[in-house]
Amino acid sequence: MIRRRLHALTLLAAFSTAAIAQDSVPNAAHRAFPEGSDFCFARAYDVKHLAAHPRQIVTSLQIMGRNAWLADPVSGSVHATLVAQFRDRAKSLVMHGACWRGDEAEKLQCKFVPKGNPDILEIGIQGTLPKPDVLRAEIGGDWKTVRRGLEPTYYDGVTTDDTTFLLNRRPASACAFPAGFWTAKGPTKKFMEQVP
Repeated sequence: MIRRRLHALTLLAAFSTAAIAQDSVPNAAHRAFPEGSDFCFARAYDVKHLAAHPRQIVTSLQIMGRNAWLADPVSGSVHATLVAQFRDRAKSLVMHGACWRGDEAEKLQCKFVPKGNPDILEIGIQGTLPKPDVLRAEIGGDWKTVRRGLEPTYYDGVTTDDTTFLLNRRPASACAFPAGFWTAKGPTKKFMEQVP
C-alpha cells in the first residue's frame, strides 16, 4: 500500500515537473520578441528578385518594436510597427498593432491597422520561426486595399503576390522607427491613440 502511494506521488511529481518545463519553454512570440528588448525583422528585395516576381509590389518590409511586452491592455501581447515600401508608389505604409502567441506555441499572430478605418482594414500575420533569426510571415489582407485607407466597396480577393515573407532579425538601428511613435521606453501616447 505504501509502495503504491509512493509510486503515485512519484508519477504526480513527474507530471508536474513536465508541465512546468513545458510552460517555461519560450513560445514563438517570446523567441521572436524577447522580453524587455528591442526587435527588428526586415527584408529588402533587389531588382533581380522583383523582376522574377512581377506581381509582388512590396519592395521592403520591416516589423519593429522597442522595450517589448509592455502592451497594455491586452495581456500577453507586444506592441509593434509595420513599415512597407512598394514598387508602384513612393509613399511607405506605416501601420501599428500588436503580436502575441498563436493557437500553437510554435506560431505567433500579429495585427496591424492603418490610421484610416482601423476597425475595417488590417494586415494580419501568422508567423513562425523556421530559424531563430528568421520570421516567416504569412500575410492576411490585401496591400492595395489597406493602403488606400478606404472601406472596400467590393471584394475581389488578394490582388498581389505579397502573401509570404521571410524576414531576417536585424539590429534595432536597421529598422525605420517612425518619429513620435517610439522611445527607448516603448510606444508613445501617439502610438497608443492609433491602436484600437
